Formats: sequence, structure tokens, C-alpha cells
Amino acid sequence: MKLGPYLPNTLNFQDREVYKTGFLALDCMRRDGKLCDITLIADSNRFTAHRVVLAATIPFFNGMFLSNMAESTKSEVAIHGLDACALEAFIGYAYTGLVQINPRNVQSILIGANFLQLNNVRNICCRYISERLTVDIVLPLRSLAQSFLCTDLVSACETYIFKNFEKIAHTSSFFNLEISELMELLESDELNVSSEEQLFHIVMSWVEYDTKLSSHTDANSDSSRSTTGPSENCVVNVNSIKSGNHNGIDCPTPCRNGSLHSVHNSHSPYSVKSSDSKPRTDFLPCLLRRIRLPLIPVSFIFSVISRHELIRQDIRCRDILDEVRDTLLMSWKTSEFFNCRPRRCQDVFGVIYAVGGWNADLECHGIVETYHPSLGRWELSESMISRRSRIGVVALNGLLYAIGGFDGTSRLRTTEVYNPKVGKWVTVAPMICRRSAAGAAAYDGCLYVCGGFDGQTSLRTCEMYIPEQNTWKLISSLNEPRSAGGLVSLNGRLYAIGGHNGLAVFSTVECYEKGGDILRALSTFSHRETNPHVRQNPTNVWYSVANMLHRRCRHGATAFRDRIIVAGGYDGASFLQSVEMFDPTTGPDHNGLYGQWTEILSLSVPRSRVGLAVTAGCLYAIGGYDGTTHLRTVECFKPTNKRNINEFPSECLPLGYDTLSNLLNKLTTSDSYDNCDGVSCDNHLSSVNSDLESISSFTSTEEVGDIRNRLNIASEKQKPKPKNNNTKSPAPPASTIVNCNGGTSSSSSIASSNPFSDWQWSLAPQLIAHEGWVGVCVLPFDQSLS
Repeated sequence: MKLGPYLPNTLNFQDREVYKTGFLALDCMRRDGKLCDITLIADSNRFTAHRVVLAATIPFFNGMFLSNMAESTKSEVAIHGLDACALEAFIGYAYTGLVQINPRNVQSILIGANFLQLNNVRNICCRYISERLTVDIVLPLRSLAQSFLCTDLVSACETYIFKNFEKIAHTSSFFNLEISELMELLESDELNVSSEEQLFHIVMSWVEYDTKLSSHTDANSDSSRSTTGPSENCVVNVNSIKSGNHNGIDCPTPCRNGSLHSVHNSHSPYSVKSSDSKPRTDFLPCLLRRIRLPLIPVSFIFSVISRHELIRQDIRCRDILDEVRDTLLMSWKTSEFFNCRPRRCQDVFGVIYAVGGWNADLECHGIVETYHPSLGRWELSESMISRRSRIGVVALNGLLYAIGGFDGTSRLRTTEVYNPKVGKWVTVAPMICRRSAAGAAAYDGCLYVCGGFDGQTSLRTCEMYIPEQNTWKLISSLNEPRSAGGLVSLNGRLYAIGGHNGLAVFSTVECYEKGGDILRALSTFSHRETNPHVRQNPTNVWYSVANMLHRRCRHGATAFRDRIIVAGGYDGASFLQSVEMFDPTTGPDHNGLYGQWTEILSLSVPRSRVGLAVTAGCLYAIGGYDGTTHLRTVECFKPTNKRNINEFPSECLPLGYDTLSNLLNKLTTSDSYDNCDGVSCDNHLSSVNSDLESISSFTSTEEVGDIRNRLNIASEKQKPKPKNNNTKSPAPPASTIVNCNGGTSSSSSIASSNPFSDWQWSLAPQLIAHEGWVGVCVLPFDQSLS
């Protein structure tokens, strides 16, 4: 036939329905038993199929039927250990591409998919399981996933274990963990525990479980602890099956009913178990070292851990406690045997540094004192090179930076840095501008300083210090001049909070994101006609967020539990004791501003020029000025059920420690004795001397020497100090700093439901050398005492 000149001679036609109808027809033929040439047997159940279909769709059968294996020519093949329902599901999958997964069959489907090398099915089973984990099944499922090299499921199980560890610790599967598995968990920074004290109780329950088992008969004990280790070929590969006569192929399974929720009822043969039959008490020292003991309050170590029977019976454990004791009680000693880094779920545990400020005569000084929450007392540290008040203090990369300030004569550009490992201050590059009362924070590996006062005017300019280059450079300026404001880094952003410009005290807050938040600025650009407080320039890296409830300058500000806390300050007319919390995740509000401020429990007294610091899960408000008196007192914000870390129940302490603890408490009182006459101070210190003689027989020479040195210092300070209650703060008069109207509050009352609703303020040990305008920050424990 002659065709037209403009049409191709060849036409390719593909009917895609053939694939669908062809396999559906084959499946119907299989169900009817027509043209079937292979019978698969599982649990005495027989399933007929077409050899060519199985070979084309399932890799395992492809290797079986297209090789010289004995099964390639047999008409019947038994597969031992593979659940019959699972085998039927896989045969159906070969014809339809469909497999139904539910909690009852997912485990057997996973095992079968791994055995048959159906990676897509295996992966979907892993995802199905990872979305339905429970505390009872997650540990054996992790072992199962490890044996099958299901990395995504292993990762999901570990994430779930870390997040829910305290709940998992009450399950039977936890008590059957091997020592290597438990130590691996304890070493992780991701382990989510409320405290290291709680982790100690969990570890001891695991150790004591072995003791409880030993009270039964040896047979019962062995039965409850024995497991079957996996063979090297538990995941059968077709290459490992040799040709020859076979009665069938084995597919081992830990749980014959295949139920996801029945995993915890039996030990998985895929969990890696050691054959070591040592009693668990032999591993107690190894476990104890993996608890981060330096992060535990001293009172708990001496009243609970050291009193535990198993600890007392093991000299290795007692030696470990001696090392901890030296680390915590002897500030000059450190240990390389403990991990002092807080777990990521826990609040930072560190040493508070109070830097610079005023002395009792209202003169600037360079004194530095530190507060270790486990010791519960302030101690003097190495003084700065220069005297400074109204200072910016920032911790970065284990170093302490003292930035700018006022030396009593002029505003400063200079910057000093303190290395706690060396115990020495050194100067680094000075700032570009002179600044006192500036906001300072660490952000993205650099130091940021914003606003402040240069001796003539409040500043808008901001600077960034790059430690690697030892240089300062200017960045985008604030939208408003801000002196005596706060600067806080939280979740990748900087927040400049409150302050004043010499005339008005602000409630406004500005936010900065490195590189500029163009998208956020653009999203608020549409509000420019209705709200003048929203930034109109989309290229400005500083933009407005929700205003505080109260106007403040000279307030404390810090990040705490993914929120910002501001406390105290001065509003131009009165000294404040109110406290506010900022949640940056809410919004925008009707003004297009992001975030929300909520008032929480107020301080016990007004505190202007207060410093805020967070350590050991508590918030500390340090020093300040109440309008009449410069304050040494410190308040601690903590849950109402959080035990005071300085409580030492004497009936539970080791021999002699109650006397030593009381002595240290007396000595701390001597160090900070403010209102005593010469006679009472004399009597107090004589009592300390007497106690010291009584404990010298069972207390180390180093401890006694340390206490004697502190006693001598306290003796020199026993003369009563002049009171400064009538001394006025150099605060600008109300006539020059006035409240300015404008802006809106994002909340109007104390919220009844907030993460700090059950928290309260209580008195903490007071400062020993500072009288006002002190700069504070926290160095993490492993950095400050390493």
C-alpha cells in the first residue's frame, strides 16, 4: 500500500492498559490455580503462583529461579519462619504492587521484605513503625532495625528513646538492656532527663534489677536474662544459599504473630547481646562516670549517692565520689574524668560572673566575683585590669568579655577578655565608639554591642567584634537611640529591648537578623499607611516587634527557655519590680508586630540596674538599686517544687560532713556580714574557729587550709561598714526623663497559664563585694572550670 509522502512509515503504539489488565488477569489465574507452576509453603499453608511473575517482581525469587539452585526446578518450596499471612501478602504484591500494612502484620512484613530484598516495602514498613512508636516497643524495635540496617528507623527509634527516656526506664525492655547499650545511651548529649539526679536513680534501678533476679532460682534467673544472639546470616541473602538438596529455606522471625505491639513481650533475637554473665554491680563505676556528676547539687551527692549501699560497698565508686567532691568543693581543682557539658535538653549549668560596678563608697572598681550554684556561695575571682561600671559582659567560646563602661571619669572603648583556664585578663581591640550602659550579647560567634551613652548623647550605632580577627566593625544602626537598654540573643535573632534616649523611656523592642530580614520587612511593609510604628524600609535589618507592657531602662534582660525575660528597671518616675516574658513565636498582631509579652511574677523588691543570669535551670536577679539603697541581695526564680541546692539534711550526710557544711555556711555568712557590730562578728568568727579545730581530724589538709585562709580574710572585715541608705542614685530626674505615649501592649495582666506559673522568687546568697551596676553573665561549667 502506498502511503502519503508526509506521514511516517512507522508508528509506535503503546497500550499502557496492557500492564494493568495483564497482571490483573495473571492474578485472577493465580487465584483460580490456572497455569501455576510453583507452590510456596509457609506454616503448612500452600500458595500457588507463576514462577515467571515471582522472578520478575521479587529479587529473591529471581535469584532462586534463574540460578542452578535446587529450588529452581522444584514444584514446591517451603520457606520456614516466614509468616504465612506475610507470604500471601508478598505473592499478592508480586501481581498487583499492593501490600496492606497494619499493626498486626507490620513486623512480619518488615522481616519478610528484608528477606525477599524488597527494599521499597522494607522502607515503607520502617516509616510506618517510626510513626507509631511507643515506650514499650521502641528498644527491641531499635535492635530489630539495627540488624536489618534500617538506618532511618534506627534514627527514629533513637530520637524517640532520647526524648522519652524517663518513661522507657520503667518498661521491662529497659531492664533487659545490655551494659553496652545502656552506656551508649548515657553518653549521649541528646538524652532527655529532667536532671542528672533522676538519671542516677534510673541507673541504680537497672543495676538493682540484677540483684532482684538473683533472689530467684538460678534457672529462673537465667531464663529471664538469656537471649538468643543473631547468627551472622540472620538476614538471608540468595548468594549465601548453595545449590543442592534442601527441605526449605529458613527465614528467622522474632515474633510469629507479626504484631508491632507484641515486640516487647519477647526478646528480639536481633538485639545484640553480650555473653558476659558478670553481675551488673561490676559495671557500676563505669555507669557512675557516665552520669554527669559535677552537674548534680552537692547536697544530693553527699546525702543520696554517697549513702547508697551499692556505692558504699564499691571502693571504685567511692574514689569517683572523692574526685567529684574535689571538683565541686575545691574550686582550684578540676577533673578530666567527668563530662561537665549539660545535655541539650537541660538548662545550662554554669558559673555566674559578676563583673565591675561600684563599691561601698560608690566608686568604680574592677572586682570580679563568681557564684557556683552547687556550692551556694560567692567567691572573689581575678579582678579586671581596668575599673568599670555600667559595663557590658558577654560569654563567648569559653571566654569572658568586659566591654566599655564608665571608669568614674570617662566612657570607655576598651575591651578585656578573661580566660578562666588561665585565670588572667588581657586586653583586645577597643571598640570604635566610647560606650557605657550599652547592650551587649553573643550572636553567631561574634560579640554585638548596641546603643549606650558616649558622655554626650545616647547612641544608635551598633558594633560587632570578630574574635578570630580581633577587630570591631560597625553594623546597621538601631532605629532609635537606646541607652541603658537590654540586648538579648535568642533563636538566631538579636533583640534590643527598652532603654531611653535622654528624654523618653521606651517600651519598644527592635529585632535584628544577620544579613537582614527582607522577607519579614516586606511582609510588614503593607502596614505603613496605618501604623507608623512598623518599619517602613524593607532593607533595614532592624525591625520592630511587640512592645513591652511597661517602659523600662536599666533593666535586666536574658534568654530563658526559648523566651526573653526582662525584670526591674526604671520607667522615668519609679523603680520597677515587675517582670515580663516575651514569646517570639506568636503573631503578627493587629499592628503587624511579632511576638507577645506577658507579665509574670514580680521581684520581691524594685531593682533598677539589675543583672539577670541563668544557671542550673534557675533565673537569678543580681544586685541593683531600689531607689534608696544599692543592693547586694540576689533573688532566685525557680519552680516551687525545686529543692534548694544548699539543703544538707544532716541525718543523711557522711561522718563529719554535716559539721563541714555548717562551717562553710558560717564562713559564707562571715564573708558577707553587712550589719554586725564588732562583738557579734568576733563571736561568730570564734565559733567558726572552734568548729574548724573539731573537724580537722577527719577533714583533708587542703580543705582546712582553704577554710583558714577564708577565715583570716573574714577576720579583717569584721569592722562594721558605714551604711549608704541615704545615698542617691545618679538617675536622671523625672523632669528630664519622662514617659512617652505611643505603642501598644500585647497583654495587660499576669497570665494564669504560662510556663512559669508555678515558679517563685526566693532569696539566694548575696554578693560579697559589689554595691551596684554590676555586669553579669554565665560561663558553662565545663568551660569555666576546665
